[in-house]
Amino acid sequence: MLNYAERYEYLHDGRHVYDYISNKMADLESRKVRFEEMHRNGVFDVNADEARLLFYMLKYFIRRSQQDFQRQITFLLSIPRVTSILHQEVTQGQSNELLQLALRQRNHMAVEHLLHFPEVRRLAVENNYYDGSGIDVRQLVQNHESSMVALTSYEQAQLDLLENKYRGQIARLGGNHRVFLSLKEELHARYDANPAIIMVRGRPLRLPFSYAEFQRLPLSVAAKRDALKAYHEHPDHCASRFLSKPNLWIHPRAEYVEIDERYPHLRWAAFQPYIPMMCCFWLAASDGSAIGPEGYTVEQRKALFIKELAGFARAHNWDRTRSVIVAGPRLPHQLEPLYLLDSQGLIVSEEFDDGEPDKPTCSIGLNRRIFQSLRDHPLFSPLTIEHIDEEIRGMVTDYFKQVFKTCPHLKAIKDNIHAFIMMEVEQLSEEVVALNISTAEVDEFIRVLHARHGGKFTANIGFEQHIRSTFALHVVSASHIANFYESYNVGQLLEEEISRQERPRSAGVPEGGPIFFTTAEEGGGAVGQAAALRSITRRASFHQDTDEEMVPTVRSPRRVSFFQGTDAQACALAGQNPHPECFTFPSGEGEARMVPSSSDPLEGVVFFSV
Repeated sequence: MLNYAERYEYLHDGRHVYDYISNKMADLESRKVRFEEMHRNGVFDVNADEARLLFYMLKYFIRRSQQDFQRQITFLLSIPRVTSILHQEVTQGQSNELLQLALRQRNHMAVEHLLHFPEVRRLAVENNYYDGSGIDVRQLVQNHESSMVALTSYEQAQLDLLENKYRGQIARLGGNHRVFLSLKEELHARYDANPAIIMVRGRPLRLPFSYAEFQRLPLSVAAKRDALKAYHEHPDHCASRFLSKPNLWIHPRAEYVEIDERYPHLRWAAFQPYIPMMCCFWLAASDGSAIGPEGYTVEQRKALFIKELAGFARAHNWDRTRSVIVAGPRLPHQLEPLYLLDSQGLIVSEEFDDGEPDKPTCSIGLNRRIFQSLRDHPLFSPLTIEHIDEEIRGMVTDYFKQVFKTCPHLKAIKDNIHAFIMMEVEQLSEEVVALNISTAEVDEFIRVLHARHGGKFTANIGFEQHIRSTFALHVVSASHIANFYESYNVGQLLEEEISRQERPRSAGVPEGGPIFFTTAEEGGGAVGQAAALRSITRRASFHQDTDEEMVPTVRSPRRVSFFQGTDAQACALAGQNPHPECFTFPSGEGEARMVPSSSDPLEGVVFFSV
């Protein structure tokens, strides 16, 4: 359907196709963000049916302006299931359909990207490079090892900043080749200082670094299995294997790898096009003069960089899932193990390392994943979906704090929401719905995030979609208060404002200032007050200095008031922060405390614990 609609767009309103594809791209990018946050070593993918749909979306983008849709094309070409069908006859009788379309459209950028894939190149060679297109396909095929640019404009700008900063250092060190060798040497040295160890016949065995030395060890089948597991879990060794050509530890049937044409059993990960980028990020992680706001040490940054490389080495060893078995003994009559169930009664699954030789990550989009290897650098601070959620939380909190302060019927609102949650009423009241956050306010919030985060925000359209989805109300009677009651603590804000409005105040005293009670009925008994006053008179001749020691002062309290309540209530009465400096003393009726007022530490509130 999409193939027909986009091909014969001139027969109908093409806006419908554009809107559909735009929404689909936003959904894909949002899903990819969530997936990568949950599966740091995983590769985002889609099912076979969705891959066919995305194939035809690629056709749509290839027909259009190269500059307008370059980011969308490179994004779709980073999805493995899509790349696996690029050369196939998705449309019957049309193999290598996308490359031929790109050649007819003279879309040079799309041609370059498509020729990155071996099967697409092979068919191009078999068909004499589809002569007559006006593009020198032979030259592009010969240059197929050039890395595919899959970075957003903002990511590319961040990479440019790092490259500019460390270009001179790389040159002084002898170029990327020397920096890369020094990285591998450091990985070797780190392993030697902290090698993988297994127990053999009750004694520890330090496992060697090289594959040849490991093969010479006289190990039993069980000990060899333990040794391989130890190697697979060692980040320095995993990272070194990923950067090795050839990698003798690689799975003989691993996909997404480079193969030696003369010796097909020699294989390695497709890391070479990314050596310059990895060298730049390694120097950035090692730069002791560039410490970011989170306070990571150089060693912590280097360890995180190496951990990411280690994840690349075994990315597809984590493709399988298994049901989570509950720990503990099985009952004699049970034929199946006890599985962990979620709240809906479904078996919980988990990813796991299959324990087989290395199945490294594919090269497509590897530069995007290298971005995850650098943390807390002043020139590099990626924006994540968690950051967006924190921004939303702050906006929701600020909004409802202000709205609740001016709302005269909060108690009725609270009662209506509770009744709605308990399904005692079918819909929320007009008063509740009237406090919703408007579309204009959401638009303004998005504009603020644009200004605050710049390209970090605009580079990922999934962020804006996530925000609009969070604030979306799908029925007229829906309420942001109800939607955010628990997730963003709006219920707590409502309770706090109701308590604040119901708090008793003395006549003539403005709201928000210090309030003093002077009658005996309003706090403690007369005996307790007298004892407290005597204790204050003795204790108030001292105050605490900055060294937390008691030093004498000549002043004594001039005015003391009494109140019975909680710490928070007493602090509020004294016009203080939640944790003021207080005096605690016996009062004759238990423990009492004096909370100094904000204007004079010897004036304040004495309160008795509730």
